[in-house]
Amino acid sequence: MTAIIKVRRKQRAANMLLPQSAIVPLPTPVEGLYISSRNKITKGGLRQAQDRWRELNRMKLNKRIVLVGIFLFGLISPFIPSFTVFELFFLMIPLGLIFLGTLAYLINSFLSPRMDTRKAAFAFAFVPVFVLSQLFSGFAVDKIQRYRSQAILDEIAEVKKQMGAYPETHPISLGITYSKLTNDRGFQLNYSRGFMVTEIFDSELNKWESRGWND
Repeated sequence: MTAIIKVRRKQRAANMLLPQSAIVPLPTPVEGLYISSRNKITKGGLRQAQDRWRELNRMKLNKRIVLVGIFLFGLISPFIPSFTVFELFFLMIPLGLIFLGTLAYLINSFLSPRMDTRKAAFAFAFVPVFVLSQLFSGFAVDKIQRYRSQAILDEIAEVKKQMGAYPETHPISLGITYSKLTNDRGFQLNYSRGFMVTEIFDSELNKWESRGWND
């Protein structure tokens, strides 16, 4: 009996000394091939996702650049007389048709799940961004120049109070011009607010008037 117990103890001790690789079963060659293939697929999918993410960011950046370019051109275009004439006589109808077409495209993209709404919204933004930037430019310039003109009018009034007459010239810049009327009858102050419209202050009338290109 004692001999049997000793043999069992020796067997247990031998099992405890076995390495971990002997206890945990090793994967078969087929299982190893499956794991290796799965890792390759995962790495390839990750690389494709990263490339797709970079492409989307590049497209977003390009769209922003295009819209910013349209906005900046819209800010300066009202003060280019030749382009203003071209827009009024030749671009109004095409811009209206483009607006209606992109609007229909945008509405259809909301109704159809197969269409890309982002692309439709980007195409629709062209005309509104351009037109609104033009209107904003004209409004902002008018407010700024009117404020500056009022300061100049105060300076001219002070000069007349001290000298008894309106000055022959007055230091003016940034789009505002001063001209003295003949026979010392008064002066005029004018500036452009875009779209070939000029705001004129007549000291004889003591008020501002708007004059277009055909006035």
